[in-house]
Amino acid sequence: MRCIIFISLFLSFTLGLSAQKKYTSEDKRAIKFYQKAQESSRQRNIDEALSFLAKALERDNCFMEALLFSADLYSDQGETKKMINAYERATVIDPNFFPNASFNLGNAYFQDGKYQKASEPYQAFLKLNKISAKNKNHSLYKLKCCEFAIDALKNPSEFQAISLSDSINTEADEYWPSLTADEQTLIFTRLISLGRIGRDQKEIFQEDLCLSKKHDSIWTNSNALSKVINTKRNEGAQSVTADGRYMYFTASARKDGRGRCDIYYSKKVGDLWSEPVNCGANVNTKNWEAQPSISSDGRSLYFVSNRKSGKGKMDIWKSNLIEILEDGKQRWSKAENLNINTAENEMSPFIHASNDYLVFASDGLVGMGAYDLYQIDRVDDGTWSAPKNLSYPINTHNDEMV
Repeated sequence: MRCIIFISLFLSFTLGLSAQKKYTSEDKRAIKFYQKAQESSRQRNIDEALSFLAKALERDNCFMEALLFSADLYSDQGETKKMINAYERATVIDPNFFPNASFNLGNAYFQDGKYQKASEPYQAFLKLNKISAKNKNHSLYKLKCCEFAIDALKNPSEFQAISLSDSINTEADEYWPSLTADEQTLIFTRLISLGRIGRDQKEIFQEDLCLSKKHDSIWTNSNALSKVINTKRNEGAQSVTADGRYMYFTASARKDGRGRCDIYYSKKVGDLWSEPVNCGANVNTKNWEAQPSISSDGRSLYFVSNRKSGKGKMDIWKSNLIEILEDGKQRWSKAENLNINTAENEMSPFIHASNDYLVFASDGLVGMGAYDLYQIDRVDDGTWSAPKNLSYPINTHNDEMV
């Protein structure tokens, strides 16, 4: 969910050109190297394909198809600088040959945090003929983002991030921290490597919940939270009530699950956590529900879902606690869609203990990166204010999430 938008040059060029069999180069050896690059790419031998393309460009440095194919492969490889260089050369030679080269160049600069440089190809793209309405609108949106980001960098807010101790942070990924109201217990998600499998030795991972406690201002070594909660599948993205008695978390592939990911809750009794309970049909659907955030009083549950009745791809929803039954099970109201959702993705909600404001991530609002953090405030009539970007240095050209 964090990629910038690129047009697949391989499909746009190699398939189209194979039909018309006409190239911008008349050098037969350059064309031969280009065709060999196509074959290597089809066999997923990218390094060899790039080598053939380099030879083609040595023969003819204005060979547009080879330049654009190189840019596409460099994009797949994460070689941002080389990709930008290829797009720059192509747009200088002939910006009209493939208009989306300017569009992709703007996206590449924006992803790299070079906002002033990104503005130029976006503006150049908008002046070209035969551009799609979708990419035109995206360019206009990104120009607004560039303007905001340039101003934010000039006027940074006061903020200093401090890394927690090595007893919590490890070589693995740690995220989704939840702190109890007394600030003495921290529960978080850790991504654990399970090793490598298959012929290509692909590394596989599992998410588990971990816990650390503070003693004399020092965090203890973190350990797995509970064998009752952690399984061989994924558990994570948890949220704890202010008193530390209830925890809501995301779990996948459980027997009582309704969809790919569901939200569960567990109650702490003494030092032990109870068997997790599914939050039920008013919260969970056959789709994807995750990233819960519980209000301090435990009566409002905010979460993310991709259910079809939403406004965008991922939306933030809210459900209210109706009652706690005699057997201790909770009954939640039918989830409602928050009015701050866009046609894109809203993720990672965090409701503050005061219940007065909510922080979330979005890639559908004007910001500095793919995902920025925003804040909405509760107003007098109970509705939410317009989202406010938390600006730099909280937000950067990278992805920020709660």
